[in-house]
Amino acid sequence: MDQEQLDVLTQQKIDLIVSMKTKKFDEEIKNLKDVIGNLQADIMQLRREMAQKPTQTTSQVEIKPVVERQERKEEPRHTEEKKETKKEESQGSHPRQGNYTSDDVSIEKYFNFSRK
Repeated sequence: MDQEQLDVLTQQKIDLIVSMKTKKFDEEIKNLKDVIGNLQADIMQLRREMAQKPTQTTSQVEIKPVVERQERKEEPRHTEEKKETKKEESQGSHPRQGNYTSDDVSIEKYFNFSRK
C-alpha cells in the first residue's frame, strides 16, 4: 500500500506543478495579447491620422528645395574655414606620419622569428 500511496501523491504533485505552469503560461499569453491589441490600436490611429493629413501641394514642395539651396550656399563657407584650420594643424609633425625610408626601421622589427 505504501507504493500505491506514493504513486498517487507523486501523480497529484505532478498535476499540481503542471496546473501552476499552465496558469503562468496562460497569464503570459493574455499579457502578450493585450500588448498586441494595444499596438494594433496605435497602428490604426496612426493610419487614420495619416489619412486625414492633407497631401502636399506642388507649391509647398517647390518652397523646400529653394530653402535647401540657400542653406547649401552657406555651408561651403564653413567648410573652407575648416579646411584652412586643418591645413594649419597638418603642417606640424606627427609621430606616425613622415618621410620614412626602409633604412629607418630594420626588417626584424616587422617580423617575429621567435618560437611559440
